[in-house]
Amino acid sequence: RDVEFLSATEHFDTAQPMGRAMLNICIVFAQLERETIQARVLDTYADRSRQGFYMGGRVPFGFTLCAFQRSGIHTACYAPVPAEAAAVRRMYALYAAEGMTLGETARQLQSEGIFRRSGQEWTASRLRELLKNPIYCRADVQVLSFFRAQGTEPVNAAADFIGRNGCYLFRGKSADKRTDLRGACLVLAPHEGLVDGGVWLICREKLMSGSRSGSGRRGQSSWLCGIVRCAACMRAL
Repeated sequence: RDVEFLSATEHFDTAQPMGRAMLNICIVFAQLERETIQARVLDTYADRSRQGFYMGGRVPFGFTLCAFQRSGIHTACYAPVPAEAAAVRRMYALYAAEGMTLGETARQLQSEGIFRRSGQEWTASRLRELLKNPIYCRADVQVLSFFRAQGTEPVNAAADFIGRNGCYLFRGKSADKRTDLRGACLVLAPHEGLVDGGVWLICREKLMSGSRSGSGRRGQSSWLCGIVRCAACMRAL
């Protein structure tokens, strides 16, 4: 609307050619500084991640936070909550059973009175996110081999995977961060895992095979797929 900008503290007067030129120069350097700060933050985040520091975020079910020092630096690590940790082990044991599905696992947990922190029931999607999280496994050599086969870059040596500590998985810049682990960083966490590595691998491989087999059938036969349920067993038709 033909409005000009005149600063009382800097020599900017966009009504004049020199004022417009100076403003554009300042904009370029401001953008350069912003991108430089962003790159430094990302580099620091990646470096701290590779050292196994706690990087924030929501504390997963089964754990709480406790103070921790790593390399003389104050940080935090996960500590198990006994009741929630027992519930997590029960989830893995149920889903690892042959023929068990996420929906059936959720219904079994409800019947046993196992609920989320909010008091809500466990759903298949919530269980999927929990069961594939490597912070719960006691990482051994088999877990390391699994992640290497997925294209993940382990930071720790193979001799460190002794079947005790959980893992942090820091995603890379993959096309689909939900499924593609290429370029992701696998770091042994300071906390002790809750589930044996063999049980965790059984559940993880079941989740992978289920996602592959189900993706090709979605919505092809009817728009009612996944909506209509059996009144007796509550399975989706």
